[in-house]
Amino acid sequence: MIVRDTTALKVLGCGMKLTGRQYLSALMVLIVLAFVPVLSVDQPFLADYPNHLARVHVWLSHISNDPVPNVEPVWALQPNMAFELVTGFLTLFMPLKHAGHGFILLTIVSLAVGPAILGRALWKTFSFWSLLPFLFIYNRLFFWGFLGYLFSLGVAFALSSLWVASARAERKALWFVIATLSALLVLGLHLYAFAIFGLINLFLTLRSADHLSVFSKGWFYEVFYKLAPLVVALSVFALGAPVFESERNIKWGPFSAKLNAFGGLLIGPNIQADLILGGLVAIVLAVILAVNGKRLKPVMDKWLLGGLVFLILIHFSMPAQLLSSYGADQRLPIAIALLSIASLPPLDFRRQNLVDFLAICLLAIFVFRLIYTRSDWIAHQKIHTELTQAYQQLPRKASVLSLIGTTSTHGLPRTPLTEHLGFAVIEKSVFWPGLFAYPIHGAQTIRFLNPCTIPSGIADLQKIPLSMLNDVVAGAKKHQNHDLIRTSSHYQYVVVIREDGLASTLPENSVFGTLHNKGDYFAIYETPFGPKNHRGQSADSKMECDALELQ
Repeated sequence: MIVRDTTALKVLGCGMKLTGRQYLSALMVLIVLAFVPVLSVDQPFLADYPNHLARVHVWLSHISNDPVPNVEPVWALQPNMAFELVTGFLTLFMPLKHAGHGFILLTIVSLAVGPAILGRALWKTFSFWSLLPFLFIYNRLFFWGFLGYLFSLGVAFALSSLWVASARAERKALWFVIATLSALLVLGLHLYAFAIFGLINLFLTLRSADHLSVFSKGWFYEVFYKLAPLVVALSVFALGAPVFESERNIKWGPFSAKLNAFGGLLIGPNIQADLILGGLVAIVLAVILAVNGKRLKPVMDKWLLGGLVFLILIHFSMPAQLLSSYGADQRLPIAIALLSIASLPPLDFRRQNLVDFLAICLLAIFVFRLIYTRSDWIAHQKIHTELTQAYQQLPRKASVLSLIGTTSTHGLPRTPLTEHLGFAVIEKSVFWPGLFAYPIHGAQTIRFLNPCTIPSGIADLQKIPLSMLNDVVAGAKKHQNHDLIRTSSHYQYVVVIREDGLASTLPENSVFGTLHNKGDYFAIYETPFGPKNHRGQSADSKMECDALELQ
């Protein structure tokens, strides 16, 4: 008897296994929907995105006759090059701006498809679970602009499918070569994604060797053979990557931040609306699992469950700052969520109609969140337009410092203006040290020609409470731990940004110099320091830097 697909509910049905055609049909529709916010604006409001894009511009401009002053690319093996490599490749076919948008879209595809590929390898079929990653694409890390990590994480999940089953004897050599190349690729894309890749594959390897006697000769051979590609990849990077000069900073944040990180899976900048929608998602998923007809059958096998528990334990024990990486522990919840989705087998339900209805509810929540994000980005598009026009007023290859007035001095501003000066780097080839604040040391794809032009604590220096911003600019108050007058002597221009749109209240007379230009969200001050050399520094600043270098 031939069974026909009659309704869309058969695709949405949670207990229904999906054919490849059904999964691809649903995937195409959801991907198009997920693309809408990104394609609706000139500048997706992802905080670190302009920063990443500007680093690619530094790479591209360095091989031309118009390099960005005071910086150069690091041409070396690096475990964090996803954005640079993929976007740089795309610039062969399109302008940098479009290549950046392309990477954002590829990140969405990677996050959506990677866990589905792993789930397909585990359970030999697609199911409703294969579509759940779409609920978590617009997560906090995505809005922060951690695109390299998210893109690499999806790739890591997809390639982990190689470790699900044992390779046939006649193909072991081929499997080893492919697995080794896969491990090298993931490590080259992002170090954190590789760490998760390694942990997942450890448990997948133990799972595939479960039929062998533990600690037997065959068990050791299977485990060693399947984990060897990870060791090879680490060895290549250990030999080829540059030595990191990190300050070895390790700090643990409050435990509450680790709990809140799971909320970041469904909560972005629109906190109130996202809290409501996130709560609805949690309720719907709980009800779907509650109506599972096979209540006595474990949802996951022991090795997949063990891998999840291990990742959760790492999350709660991991420091908030690891070497030069901030928010290190905030990256694990999305990996835990995606692994949970891939680990869930297709289930049969007693109340299929209810599950179909709840699946449609999830789809409605997803669409509503996309609409909300798109409208929010369109509303903030005027900020991007105004700032971009302001950067056109800057001379080419000027040296620029930015100060951000924000209500969130310990994290990202309400609107991601902190790294927006990356567009000034792209459009005017200015030197802007904030572009390289994360990280200054270690695993960097560009470096300073003259490090003493970079104020210590540049990340803290960028963000000033709105309540005291005007007084700091006027010189009535001093910014804690920083002498802004001395700092500004390295720069020709200081761009002051107010995220509340009240830049008109900024003083005409500033400790930084004379007012050059002003808009609703910004004011640009030109410093009074002397003639500039070819690197955009004053002669006195250049002598001071050279003296420090000799010491």
